[in-house]
Amino acid sequence: MEGKPDFVTVNEHVDFSNKAEFVAQNNGKFQNNNFAAVWTGKIPIYEGGEYEFSTKSDDGSRMFVDGEKVVDNWGLHGAKEVK
Repeated sequence: MEGKPDFVTVNEHVDFSNKAEFVAQNNGKFQNNNFAAVWTGKIPIYEGGEYEFSTKSDDGSRMFVDGEKVVDNWGLHGAKEVK
């Protein structure tokens, strides 16, 4: 990543159920379209087993766990969920 972020916040949960919730998080710091966001954090695992991850995005999103890409929802597209 290059440059300084325009907006930084801490989210207890990254689970925005609609665009209005997502836009409300940025307090007008960046535009509603044509932006990039990066979330970095930890996922507490309290019980062993298999877990399924997904992203739902309007245009590209990717998810990495321990440096390994586990979801690739990249490209130009309408809202789409990929597991």
